[in-house]
Amino acid sequence: MKFDPAGRLAASLAVGLLLLSAGALVFAARLQMDNRIERWLDGASPSAQNYAGFLQTFGSDEFVIAAYEGHDPFEPAALQQQLAALDALQTIPGVRQVFAIPSVYRDLFGGEDIEALRNEFSATPFYTGFIYQPRTGTVGFVIETGAGEESHARNRIVQAIRAALAPMEAAGWKLYYAGPPILNVELDQRSQQESARSFPIALTLSLLLLWALFRSLRALAVILICGACTLALTFGLMGATGYSVNMVTSVLPALLWVLSLAGIIHVLRHYQQLHASLPDARLALRDSFREVWRPCAIASMTNAVGFISLVTADMAPVRELGCFAAAGVLFALAVNLVLGPVLTRWFKVPPSRAVQLRHTFISACAALPLRAPRTVLALSVPITALTLFSLQWVRVESDPLTFLPQDAPLVRDFDVIAERLSGYYSVELVVQTPNGWLDQQVWPVLDQLAQAMAAQPGVARVLTPLDFLRKMNEWDHEIDPAWYRLPESSAAATQLHAAMDDTMRSPLARLVSEDGRAVRLSALINVMSSSQFIPVVDFARAQTAALPTGMTGYVTGLVPQLVEAQLGLVDAQVKSFGLAALVIFLCILVGLRSWRLMLVSIIPNVLPILVAFAAMAWWDIALDAATVMMASVALGIAVDDTVHLLASYAALRAGGSTVRDACQEALAQVGAPMIITSVTASAGFFALQFSQFMPIAWFGLLSGLAMLVASAAELTLVPALLTTLDKDHAP
Repeated sequence: MKFDPAGRLAASLAVGLLLLSAGALVFAARLQMDNRIERWLDGASPSAQNYAGFLQTFGSDEFVIAAYEGHDPFEPAALQQQLAALDALQTIPGVRQVFAIPSVYRDLFGGEDIEALRNEFSATPFYTGFIYQPRTGTVGFVIETGAGEESHARNRIVQAIRAALAPMEAAGWKLYYAGPPILNVELDQRSQQESARSFPIALTLSLLLLWALFRSLRALAVILICGACTLALTFGLMGATGYSVNMVTSVLPALLWVLSLAGIIHVLRHYQQLHASLPDARLALRDSFREVWRPCAIASMTNAVGFISLVTADMAPVRELGCFAAAGVLFALAVNLVLGPVLTRWFKVPPSRAVQLRHTFISACAALPLRAPRTVLALSVPITALTLFSLQWVRVESDPLTFLPQDAPLVRDFDVIAERLSGYYSVELVVQTPNGWLDQQVWPVLDQLAQAMAAQPGVARVLTPLDFLRKMNEWDHEIDPAWYRLPESSAAATQLHAAMDDTMRSPLARLVSEDGRAVRLSALINVMSSSQFIPVVDFARAQTAALPTGMTGYVTGLVPQLVEAQLGLVDAQVKSFGLAALVIFLCILVGLRSWRLMLVSIIPNVLPILVAFAAMAWWDIALDAATVMMASVALGIAVDDTVHLLASYAALRAGGSTVRDACQEALAQVGAPMIITSVTASAGFFALQFSQFMPIAWFGLLSGLAMLVASAAELTLVPALLTTLDKDHAP
């Protein structure tokens, strides 16, 4: 490329990049966190269309359960405290209705006769496993919510609910919270806090390592400015295009910082090596640019392809990570090749103060693969076989609670509510009846369906409109528990329904459509892992598919959609990884113009991914929506140093060097920046282990491990493969 990095054009472009980066900060400052559940779903899918119809007919299936214990809930003072909390909850915008002991006490008993209220809750199973559990004495507010389109609506509602119930906590009640809005808000806050905390740690640790390796504040300043510009341009683009940050894209700061290091490290090290023999800094910059621009461009393209493979995902946050990470990689390429050399000249980075990795160390790394390449390749076979064998134990799982530390208060709350009260989200079964739900002929079918669902592991309770019909029959017979049963006929049921007051009609309207033909059965679920949850959904679908002639049904719900979308993402990304790998290696083929070198690059770069997946099996880390992205990302990163090594080797072979000499000299030229890049990148990734938001920690652990394995493979397998495959023939 005929481009002078020390010329006026380069200086002008560098100034332009600095100004553009400064301007991008204005747009980056507009970014907000948006982790709405809806953003993770494909609104055009058939399941989303079913869910939209469900919402239009029945309202919302989102609810917050606030369980409480510590006092007798039927004592006068306790009831007054609960009534005050109920009043506060009902005034919160976004709260549709509240079902709890105080609402029954006020609406059905007129705020009188506490003993009758106590008997009401103990005489029939109507409230059990829903808002009352006599076995444990735990009670709860079931608060139906509707978040709307506002990005922070759930957060506002959840904070208002906690504030409304704070006086009860102050009065000595122990409160526990669960439900989709609660989990969504917690993950939102955690991802925001932890990304803000983990990135400075990764940045600081990598800068300390770079200082130890370079011992030059000027070189450090060049690296820091180039990284900052890459981040500013990427997040400025996000802000300018109207996107927001989410749980997935919150890893971008640390990820792009690590990615931007590789290119600028190679630029600086080549410059320092050449400047040691070329006193003229301009000539050293020019020659180093000519050596590094092609491998830097190829490496950036492979990185970008690894990220672009994520755009095949159905989940918008994952697609956004792929798009903006790819954009960030290309920004880093421009910054490192244009701004980096100019800053190197402006800051007068000295070659003499850089710490040189001893040539003997590099030679030692290459000694065995060059002397006994088949031995090295033979040793790699059992390692590869072990990783492949371990893949069978990699779990595919979706459990958002595992995104939090197991000792987190919210995890405890979910466990307590599951054990002592009810479920914390629902699977919705919608049944279409030919003559309406008051037709006596459909009652056995609905009851059988409800009982079959209730018998499934993980189902705490199934709510049906027949529960309300039984309760109305009991109240119609002077609240005699013996009459908690279905009416004797459709006519009697119609009379009871006509006599219902607003107290019963309001919750019943959430279970029956306006025309009475569509019936909702809500199965309250108290398990979160997909391995336990998906069988419940599959069973529900099988049951609705087997309904009698004339009746049809489907299964829906917000959480079922989310879980299935996450599992679908894992499946899609595993499949797309093969395509991404193919395109990445084709990029290497085009860039290096050698089939032989492309083949050499495959094993050293696939092996680190296999090791990372095997580590997931060994450490029991599930393959989920967070960890599945590691493969495509790590492959793109791992290829980086391989490209630099092979490009240097190809140039030396083209100049007439033998295979052995070309391998040794190529390692001498790029070995030091390869090791520096791997060490600092791994340190940056491993620093994410300080995060208490587990997806960030897992991503850092697996990516850091892949980087270290990739570095070892590049120093051993690449020379061994070159020696075996090239045989002193021109590449």
